[in-house]
Amino acid sequence: MMIKNTAFVDETEGGDVFLMAAWVSDVDTWEAFTEAWQDTLDSAPTIKYFKHSEAMAAIENFAHWERPAIDDKMSRLVDVICAHEMSGLVAGARVSTYTEAFRSDILGEKQVKSVLKLTHPYHTCFFSIPKGIIQFQKERGVDAKVDFVFDRQDGMFLECKILFEEMMKILPEEILRNIGTIIDQSDEDVLPLQAADLLAGQMRQEIISGHRDKHVERMRIAHDIGNTAAYPPWFKEIPEMKAAIERVIPWLTQYRKLAKIYGWDDLKD
Repeated sequence: MMIKNTAFVDETEGGDVFLMAAWVSDVDTWEAFTEAWQDTLDSAPTIKYFKHSEAMAAIENFAHWERPAIDDKMSRLVDVICAHEMSGLVAGARVSTYTEAFRSDILGEKQVKSVLKLTHPYHTCFFSIPKGIIQFQKERGVDAKVDFVFDRQDGMFLECKILFEEMMKILPEEILRNIGTIIDQSDEDVLPLQAADLLAGQMRQEIISGHRDKHVERMRIAHDIGNTAAYPPWFKEIPEMKAAIERVIPWLTQYRKLAKIYGWDDLKD
């Protein structure tokens, strides 16, 4: 019988870096992890939940905290991550690279997106995470069906889920057998998402600073953490594809206006 794992995924953006990080483990591990994480949140000084952006800015849960106290709380949460068996994956891209690749002086953002679809790093990170985790597990001899829980995110999660479900109709069985459900939940309520948020946030800081982060180093020592660049295989072809769209869409838009004026019903769609 195939084992069942769950991957919890959260994203972060800042300093021209977009990252999506995931932790994956089995149900029993996540139950033990959740209890230990909650105990650490509840230990003095207490916080309701952990959010990396709040910790870094000393706001909300961390309002009026001194930096050493914040770092100590984060260190104790990292202890919880290191004490439980799991593996991680981080996917990311430079935001400016995506912005420039899809920028058009002729077309609006919605027009480009209507054809190319995956125009933000979130989109390709979303697709890179399931593929990367399944591959990561198989390389380590783990044959498991993985459910994916993403942090709740307005707009782009639903877009990606719809596209992913369409893709699953044509994926080979050897890939489909390892992919379970894909849902989104709030990281304020689902504690393993907070661990993914911590990994994503600290990894982004490490990339921006160019220096090894002590919390990330401890997590690397305790667990296998893979990395992948979230650029689709056709990314280098975007300039040519965009040029084709720039030639066709203005013509098509004008043609549809004429169809509406003259009642050419077969051309309206």
